[in-house]
Amino acid sequence: MLFVKMESECTEAVLLETLKNNEKVNEGVRFAEGDGKPFMHFKKKNKTIRMRCEMMDRPTKDNGFLMGTYFAGRTKQVGDKTRLYGVILTEPYFHLIWLLMVLYFVYYCVVHAAFSPIPVCLIVFVYFMFRGEYKKQRRIKAYLARACKRAQGIQRK
Repeated sequence: MLFVKMESECTEAVLLETLKNNEKVNEGVRFAEGDGKPFMHFKKKNKTIRMRCEMMDRPTKDNGFLMGTYFAGRTKQVGDKTRLYGVILTEPYFHLIWLLMVLYFVYYCVVHAAFSPIPVCLIVFVYFMFRGEYKKQRRIKAYLARACKRAQGIQRK
């Protein structure tokens, strides 16, 4: 989970248009050969923004599982600046269930004064299962930072 709090010297409308335009935000950015190129699916409902990341042009299909990695946040116009704030999450429902299972197994081990490798195995499994999804969190944050910079440049023109 990553918290995002950014500011851009542009109007809210310009920032939202820039966030929608993947080609403009990713223009001139080089991505690693096998990782693919991030494509953001943008949705706006009332004041809430949701952006889901999908990696394109990969040798294998991007596995978004249930919800994938996404940004949920809002924008707020303050004077001549626009603030973007929110959170980047990876599979929150799955991770909630997983965390409850780990806590149950740890509790069970403490109550019965026994050691169980199950919590360790669960943690290792989730890390290897979702490490590609965890990388997307940093990519989404970088995408948002680039969008704020580029929107600022568009506003000045």
